[in-house]
Amino acid sequence: MTRVILLLLLATGMAGTVMASPVASKEKAYLFDTEGACCVLVVGDPAKAEIPAPVLAPTLDELFGPGVHEDDLPKLAGKPGDPFPRVVPLAVGANVTINIIYNDGANEGFNDPVLGTARRAAFEYAMGLWEDRIQGPASISINAQFNNMGGTATSATLASAGPGQFWENFSGARFTNTWYPEALVEILSGSDPDGATLDINAQFNTDVDGSTVLGSNVWYYGTDSNPPAGDFDFVTVATHEVCHGLGFISFFNSSGQWASSGDPYILDRYLRNGAGQRLIDLPVSAANVTNNNVFFSGYTSAWAWQTAAGGTGNVPWFAPNPWNGGSSMSHFDETSIPDWWELQTPNYTIPHAAPDSLVVWTLGDIGYSLPNSAYVGVPTGTEKGTRPFPWNTVAEGITDANTGGNVRIQEGSYPENLTITKSVILRNWGGSVIVGSTGAKPGGPAEPEPLEEE
Repeated sequence: MTRVILLLLLATGMAGTVMASPVASKEKAYLFDTEGACCVLVVGDPAKAEIPAPVLAPTLDELFGPGVHEDDLPKLAGKPGDPFPRVVPLAVGANVTINIIYNDGANEGFNDPVLGTARRAAFEYAMGLWEDRIQGPASISINAQFNNMGGTATSATLASAGPGQFWENFSGARFTNTWYPEALVEILSGSDPDGATLDINAQFNTDVDGSTVLGSNVWYYGTDSNPPAGDFDFVTVATHEVCHGLGFISFFNSSGQWASSGDPYILDRYLRNGAGQRLIDLPVSAANVTNNNVFFSGYTSAWAWQTAAGGTGNVPWFAPNPWNGGSSMSHFDETSIPDWWELQTPNYTIPHAAPDSLVVWTLGDIGYSLPNSAYVGVPTGTEKGTRPFPWNTVAEGITDANTGGNVRIQEGSYPENLTITKSVILRNWGGSVIVGSTGAKPGGPAEPEPLEEE
């Protein structure tokens, strides 16, 4: 079986001045650059795969002319055959639009006269898989293109993706002095912090569709997760890569330091060792990130890991010894995760198109909410009914929820007398829930880190 290794090239020099809300400090990310944060998918021996030169994605001004904002992108949507690049607004989730910019020239990449239609259909299908997994409001822009990345008959770079920018100290952030990916910033703050810059950048290797790079193995653009033996399921790769663009990444580098201006990335706040110590609280040491003893301690990801995937404790994280450049610290642990939960592990083995609950709840732990949902849980000081800022009573959640929507209640006891006046679905969030009782809180995973005060 061909082994595919996901390499995440990490930020090593993030810098920025901390500012007060609503103005926030920010950093841009480069594709294929050790100074940026992006996921690079490599086939074969990563040491023999040629990593392209750093690329900073173009701004909307550069693509469409002065003054174009992300909110203008749906107006620029055209039909096949219109001047390139082509914009495709894709409605997903609750109050979310993904604006895909196919940043290829005429007759190449996503606009190839033979493969372009299939490539676009597969990519849009992959984005649609997030339909039941993201709650807005947000307008997320994705720069997507094919490039000649080269390779050999046995090794090649398949794809790369990552957030276009990172922000800290914005209005709506759960934590201060913490970097967040721009797509999540927009959802949490309710506004776009920089409408002139793309939120996610993704590139795919067009040479894979030739007969030289990786031999006869090529991209499979079907949407049935059933590629011919040896071929690479494009939908799976696109889904995986955009997940990194949404924020499934770490800033930790091989020295054990989070590669920023001294501030951690949001996901890194949840990484702990087997003794339960947060890595960002430990003295900087390479041993912290190369000891196969790192776990993601998010509350609901642990719940999914235990109840759905059959695991125990927190979710095993990929921290091998020696350091695996690009893959380490930004994926689930390949050796511990069952096959059908491996969408975000570093090795491609079988198609995993749809984001599974382990992936979804990990994104939930860093701040994403499921669509058409009102959340109820431990008070955080601010109540918005979202995953990071839940209501503290079930009654508030029912009032907030849409008719036919979901009220997602965190594990615990809620001594309330309820009168339900509309049709809603009551769901548990992270464990057993008792409504109308003053009994002790049921057992379950440890209190989530996001509910701890700094």
